[in-house]
Amino acid sequence: MKFDCEKENERKNKIIKRMQLINIFVFALIILTLSLCSIIMPKKTISEDEKRALTKYPKFSLEEIMKGKYFSQIESFYNDTFPFRDKLLSIDSYVDSLKGLREGDEEIKLYK
Repeated sequence: MKFDCEKENERKNKIIKRMQLINIFVFALIILTLSLCSIIMPKKTISEDEKRALTKYPKFSLEEIMKGKYFSQIESFYNDTFPFRDKLLSIDSYVDSLKGLREGDEEIKLYK
């Protein structure tokens, strides 16, 4: 009886380890795919949905680095040029609407 329990535990542990490896592989594949898309896809300069110019890649300057602005500008650039950014923003907006959150200047109407 004890032997059967040990075999069962070993089998479960093998399954768990296999699932962990699959999770790691899928996560690494997603990260790699997004990285490649970020490198290969052309960078947009204007967001039509937000009606604004997207952040441009900052010019290297020792002065900007010393002020601490250079890397925050790079962060802004990558935030604006993230692959499939417009799709992700529209999904976020849709999910917010499902949760009952509203955007912008929409009026709240109360009905009796």
